[in-house]
Amino acid sequence: MTNRQCFEALDRSLWDILFENDTKASYIPFGGKFVVLGGDPKQILPVIENASKSQIVSASLVRSYLWNHVKRLYLHENMRLQKMEPHSLEYRELNDFNNWILEIGNETITHGYSTDEDSDPDSIIVEVPSDLLINTTGNKIEALIQCTYPDFKTKFNQSEYLKDRAILATTNEIVDEINDYMLNVVPTIEKEYFSADTIIKMYIHL
Repeated sequence: MTNRQCFEALDRSLWDILFENDTKASYIPFGGKFVVLGGDPKQILPVIENASKSQIVSASLVRSYLWNHVKRLYLHENMRLQKMEPHSLEYRELNDFNNWILEIGNETITHGYSTDEDSDPDSIIVEVPSDLLINTTGNKIEALIQCTYPDFKTKFNQSEYLKDRAILATTNEIVDEINDYMLNVVPTIEKEYFSADTIIKMYIHL
């Protein structure tokens, strides 16, 4: 998701730093240092507010002069699936979801999509399967929490219960809404702890 200009700035900075000891560093990407990047450009693009499709693509690493020096390594095994029983329901559900995401990224999806003729002719509208949706006409935050954290009032203090679940949000404002709602649901007395940004001087008399 990082803008290509950040990588290019790092590249030039390493040139300047390493040039002092090795004059060849200015001709080698990142001054000859190995840089390992992870991610899928098909799924994770730079986030630019109110930008067009061409502006977003232009800001991605694949449009940088550094991309010609990148050696691409492909991962073909889903490590999460290897930890599950192949015949279990959880395995099948995760495998189906994994294949669906890959079909969208590789543009090989053959069902549940339509062309967006009103805007960009190159874009498509993908229909999200009903089993991945939370349908509600009421409080959306409440429905999301009840689906993700069932029986929260009785299990909120169980570490394993909390570690197995998470809610991802697009903005900090939504995070605050979810946190406020869940704090109000916790059936205990709220405690507020204060912090100090200065060191308290203590004098010990011997």
